[in-house]
Amino acid sequence: MKLLIWTLILAITLTGCSAKKESEQTVIELSTNLNEVKEVDGYKQISQSLAKQIMDSSSDIVIIDAREQYEYDEGHIPGAILMPYLRTQELASKLVPDKEQMILIYCRSGRRSK
Repeated sequence: MKLLIWTLILAITLTGCSAKKESEQTVIELSTNLNEVKEVDGYKQISQSLAKQIMDSSSDIVIIDAREQYEYDEGHIPGAILMPYLRTQELASKLVPDKEQMILIYCRSGRRSK
C-alpha cells in the first residue's frame, strides 16, 4: 500500500500564501539537494523524498489529494484531504481555511496537482 501511494506521488506541490517565507525556509532546511526543489509557475515542485521528510518532521501541514474519489479510495496518504481538481474552487475555502499552513498537493501524474 505504501509503495502504491508513493508511486502515485509523481508531483508534489507546495504553496503557502502569507507564510511563504517560512515554508520556503522549511523546504530549504530539509533539502539536501537543490535539485529537489524547482520553481514552476508560482509554486514549488518538490521531490517525493523531500515531501516525505516534510511530512515526517512537521505536524502543521495540509496534504491534498487532487485525484478523483475512486482513485482516493484505491489508496491515499493517511490524513490527506480529497479535493478533486475539477472541484478546487468550490472546496478550497471549506477544506483548507488556514492558507498560512504549508500545503502539499499530489495527484497521479502531476498535472492536476499543479
